[in-house]
Amino acid sequence: MVRRSFPFMRTGLLVCCWFLALLVRGQEYNYVRYDTRDGLAGSTVYDVVQDKDGFIWFGTENGLSRFDGKHFKNYTVKDGLPDNEVLTLFADSKGRVWIGTFSKQLSYVENGKIRNAQNDSLLRKITWKANVSQMIESKEGDLFFSDERLLIKLNYKNDWTNLTNQSHLFDRSFNRLNIHYFLNGEHLLIRLDDSLFLLKDNKLEFYQLDYGPDVRQFVQGNIYASAPKVKLPTENQAMKSTFINGKTAYISTATGAWSVDTNQYKLKEHFLPSEVVSRVMQDEEENIWFTTIGNAVFKLPSTEAKTLRLKGIAHTPTDEVYSLVRHAGKLYCGMTFSKAVLLDSADNLKVLDVKSQTLQSKNNLSSNRLYTSYSVNNSTVLLGYDAFLAKLDNGKISYSDLVAIKSITAFDEEHVLVGNFSGAYKVSIRDLRVVDSFWDGRVTKSIRFKGVNYIGTTSGLYAVTDKKKVTHLASVHPVLGRRITGLTSLNDVLYVATSDNGVVGFANGKIVASYNQQNGLSSDLCKCMVAGTGNQLWIGTNAGINRVKVDGNRHTIIKYGVLDGLPSENINALLVEDSMVYVGTPVGLTYFNQQKITSQSFCRLQILAVNADVTEIDNKGTYRLGFKQNKIGFEFTAISFRSAGDINYFYRVKGLDEDWKMTNENSINFPSLPSGDYVFEVYAINKFGVKSETKAVSFSIATPFWKTPLFIVVVAITLLTLTGWLVNERNKSENKRLQRENEMQRKLALLEQQALQAQMNPHFIFNCLNSIQHYFLNNDSQKANRYLTLFASLVRETLYFSGRQSVRISEEVNYLKRYLEMEQMRFGEHFVYSIYVDPDLQADFIEMPALLLQPYIENAIRHGIRHKSEGVGKLELSFILENDYLCCSIKDNGIGRLKSEAMKGRQHIEYQSKGMELGQKRVDILNEISGGKPIEIQVIDETDTNGNATGTTVIIKMPMNNEQTDNDTIGG
Repeated sequence: MVRRSFPFMRTGLLVCCWFLALLVRGQEYNYVRYDTRDGLAGSTVYDVVQDKDGFIWFGTENGLSRFDGKHFKNYTVKDGLPDNEVLTLFADSKGRVWIGTFSKQLSYVENGKIRNAQNDSLLRKITWKANVSQMIESKEGDLFFSDERLLIKLNYKNDWTNLTNQSHLFDRSFNRLNIHYFLNGEHLLIRLDDSLFLLKDNKLEFYQLDYGPDVRQFVQGNIYASAPKVKLPTENQAMKSTFINGKTAYISTATGAWSVDTNQYKLKEHFLPSEVVSRVMQDEEENIWFTTIGNAVFKLPSTEAKTLRLKGIAHTPTDEVYSLVRHAGKLYCGMTFSKAVLLDSADNLKVLDVKSQTLQSKNNLSSNRLYTSYSVNNSTVLLGYDAFLAKLDNGKISYSDLVAIKSITAFDEEHVLVGNFSGAYKVSIRDLRVVDSFWDGRVTKSIRFKGVNYIGTTSGLYAVTDKKKVTHLASVHPVLGRRITGLTSLNDVLYVATSDNGVVGFANGKIVASYNQQNGLSSDLCKCMVAGTGNQLWIGTNAGINRVKVDGNRHTIIKYGVLDGLPSENINALLVEDSMVYVGTPVGLTYFNQQKITSQSFCRLQILAVNADVTEIDNKGTYRLGFKQNKIGFEFTAISFRSAGDINYFYRVKGLDEDWKMTNENSINFPSLPSGDYVFEVYAINKFGVKSETKAVSFSIATPFWKTPLFIVVVAITLLTLTGWLVNERNKSENKRLQRENEMQRKLALLEQQALQAQMNPHFIFNCLNSIQHYFLNNDSQKANRYLTLFASLVRETLYFSGRQSVRISEEVNYLKRYLEMEQMRFGEHFVYSIYVDPDLQADFIEMPALLLQPYIENAIRHGIRHKSEGVGKLELSFILENDYLCCSIKDNGIGRLKSEAMKGRQHIEYQSKGMELGQKRVDILNEISGGKPIEIQVIDETDTNGNATGTTVIIKMPMNNEQTDNDTIGG
């Protein structure tokens, strides 16, 4: 440690000293621990996985636990587990979670139900020799299981294969079988004792010799790599597992977990050194989970949030940080005993010891906290201690005998406004002399805002002008009569924090905003407050940090607490610089990048159960209930581990109430619903404002027969007169007759459309057969076979589509690709094509008339591009959504329609295409059937500047009206 002295500025004052420390020491992460008190099944946890829906599963000695971020659901042998001691877990791509227990049985969870050998015929087919301990899935969806003696494959069709019987290598004697990840994502790596083999086509091939127990093997992406030795600090720390995340591996050991740089294979950080860590996993929100033997589960919310324990560096009895200010590139952390710890951008620490024994002993304040600071400029900073006010100016120190400093804020270029236990003063920056006084009495916070001095006291907020006119603002709002703990300005609004009523915004003589526990703050007891960038207000309370996004009259609040990585929720000081947040708490300095913490957040909503009359019924999406089953409830959960249970649910029951309601609970019950049809809708918003998809459950409650419309109608009919009944019957008969006539006309139009489709098929098939004949005549059997294959597939789809009125856009695109490939084979390099589908189109859901475009494409190739004598023919096909129309464009650079018509006149009649004529007829019939906006066909003759033909463009515009959009159908 290096000590440097500065000349003192006043008689009787001691020097101030700098104590230079080395790099940051005492930097820690803040973990969140879950144990049996939180609902976890057991404290000894062997494995952890995250499934496809986002749930995290823990295998413990007392059963299986599923966690959604707030609640644990536990499974035991009573729920179907073969054994309560769960050793191994694996989540596959189908959403199943496979379970290896202490017994020699394999089981899995699917849709919340456990399947085992007793209730699942698939699992009864395999008899294991030992505990199933290893599970892996290939990119094709094949699963591999090993009990260290057997290697079993389950393919995506749910067929088992015993690979142990497929290779002679298993005939040899071996002690242990291990399965590893895939080489290049294609092959399974098998280790039999010290030899490595690749599994190819269900056969093992020798790969390489293992290098012994000191070799640490990692998986980088999907590529298996055998790394050089990674030396752990002690020999007894046997590696139990690894988890790979990008370039970092996590090794779980008997004395904690280590992160390893897999580029250099060096140890980076040591986590939980006093714990026996069994497994490390990182979830989709980048939380890191550590399971332990005997001490449950630890979650590291973010490696971004780091805490510095400062007392060992500052030589103070506590780590507590009271104030934060940035000055000359360094962060000043206010400590006790006249100390400040300085942190620079390179994470170097220095200790500033500002001592004045005369003033300190005079005021009997031995601890002397640095309670507030203010940076004047790059060379000058003011430090407000319990015992004095100090100025550090280019390394020189001077003092004022003002004591118990509570706030220092700007007054003008030459003065600051200082609040302390005895008043509020205008103080000269040059010599720390009191120039004027604006308040006589205890000041908690003070600020100069728009030329007025606002003085916060234990009895509220006062506005004091430079002419000493005093206004108690409690008359404006009762909140302004409470003890003031923070003052700051943002967007011409003065924000006032209180000790028991949250925060209010004050502007133009009235309250314009209010943030409290009732509308989202973590607590009404506010301790500090600063303004951040982007209309953000940061509020420190006794229950964590609140980031308030101010948007006019609206606001959103995001809360940070111990579940997000803070070591304490008692916030003394805040400093926000762009995305970096610095937090002073009783246990040190914590800092994090708010953007990195929130960037990976998601919110996934799951409906867990539907109950009718307290009895759970199968979740099938739609329910029909008797009129006595009108007590219905819903259980749901939103998964967001970064939100740590801080999630709001919004729900409504359409048919009962159209308004959305909010709850923090995971279940909703409706005790007595009237008869009718209902849709229960629910969505969730996590603490970072991420919204889940909306889930819906349709259900209906039957009507008692005496309230049914039929019963009421029957009674009403008996009261009608015979004359009225005859008139009604006559009207109904006439309406039925008109309906039958309209239906017959509609069916006639549909029959005409189908007849036209059938008329197109022979014409198309004739051209295909002609192309096949061409290849055989030229003795090109390879292309002929290829063409036959394409032709067979195309004919099958043509026949299939010809029986349908409409097809999905994606089906039409695939069909046209196959047809164009056949035509391209026939014409060789004479033309090329491209197909563009607008990304905004839902091609897999929107439908269009079947076989509508192929005749136009055929016409473009055979009568336009085919006769092009120079250059390569080009055909461009596009599907674009414009307003309420699907626009299909077919553009070629052929010879144009004029020359094409002249050549067609010289061709034999059987070679002349009628595709465009048939297409127009089909469109006419479709327009007649729809009765709405018509399908439009536009043919454009493309020319150059000299008027020469450069091709033809056909544009077919198909309308999307409301009824068709609801059915995901276009043009019919």
